[in-house]
Amino acid sequence: MSATPPRWEEFRRSFSSAGSRIRFNVRAALAGCERKCESTYDWHGLRRGTDPFLLWQYTLAGRGELHYEGRRYQLLPEQAMVVRIPHDHRYFLPSDSAEWKFIFVILTGVESVRLGRQLIEQAGPVFDYRGRDSERERILTAFAELVASGNHPAEHSLRAYRLLMELAEFAAAAASGSGRTPAVERAVRYALHHYAEPIGVAELGGAARLSRYHFSRRFRQETGSSPAEFILQLRLEQAELLLRSSELPIRQIGEECGFSSHSCFCRAFRRRFGCAPGRFRGN
Repeated sequence: MSATPPRWEEFRRSFSSAGSRIRFNVRAALAGCERKCESTYDWHGLRRGTDPFLLWQYTLAGRGELHYEGRRYQLLPEQAMVVRIPHDHRYFLPSDSAEWKFIFVILTGVESVRLGRQLIEQAGPVFDYRGRDSERERILTAFAELVASGNHPAEHSLRAYRLLMELAEFAAAAASGSGRTPAVERAVRYALHHYAEPIGVAELGGAARLSRYHFSRRFRQETGSSPAEFILQLRLEQAELLLRSSELPIRQIGEECGFSSHSCFCRAFRRRFGCAPGRFRGN
């Protein structure tokens, strides 16, 4: 049986890091509770600017809809979407839904977006808390503590990090039921944590504890990509994030994302995004 929905009234709270000499890598920017009843509530993840952030949005009542990488998700009470921006997705109030009431948090900072990408890779963009009372209570408690926190930026960051860790624990539990075998799941997690290192098929196969031949075949069957393609995708996504959100030199970004040379990074980036890293940053 579903728990009684929390009694949240509509509100918005913004968080400021003004006055802090420390640039926290996990920060809350905005949190709130809203109720939408008009079809004009319609957001596209590529039309919200270029500054990267992570959005967690938990349905309290009514229903929303999310279109994400070719799939449609109904967002029912006790379900939450986790999306990063910019990204090609759309969420909205569908025409046959009278309302969508939800609580939400926008997290910024390089670590927020990096971890958010990993969570979505592990568990998908919809976190279903129905029938998972303890996990639901923990995430709602983390949200409430963030909203009630004081005005110091360090406290905001600490509360935001706790909420992010609750999402990470949920994603890890959900991944065990993702349809991947434990061997491939071990390889995926290894890649997510070590993509910046000089890793390849051998290292992922070792994490999976399978022979190279059997591992490569099984990995493609379960993820849709070869191990090398998967690692390259992780590196390019992180490079994209750093180009958008940092002032690191382009050569350093390539190194920190695991590319063996500057020329290798530029070639791979141009193939994926259609332009060189420097031009991408300039645009």
